[in-house]
Amino acid sequence: MRAVGRAALPGTKSTLDEMCGRCTRGRAAVLPNGDLAGCVLSRDFPAGNVRETRLADLLGGAAWSSLSASIPEPRNACTPNDSSDCDPASKTACDPAY
Repeated sequence: MRAVGRAALPGTKSTLDEMCGRCTRGRAAVLPNGDLAGCVLSRDFPAGNVRETRLADLLGGAAWSSLSASIPEPRNACTPNDSSDCDPASKTACDPAY
């Protein structure tokens, strides 16, 4: 199990290489505190805050661009192409060992 989202054990820190690869690629999440993240599972890596900066400016800004460049290419997924599902439990797509 990847240490992202609620799967993270106390005291561990998630890393961008654990992301499924879809964060910032056609998706974003605005968290309850106003932080902008690449998706809900990448909340540890905010690219600004909509309470301080307009969303459009954040999405066109350097921090978002840097975050996007830091996320690995999307992992292969077993779900249909039209589902846009991100499987947070899979270290390697479709591997039942995880």
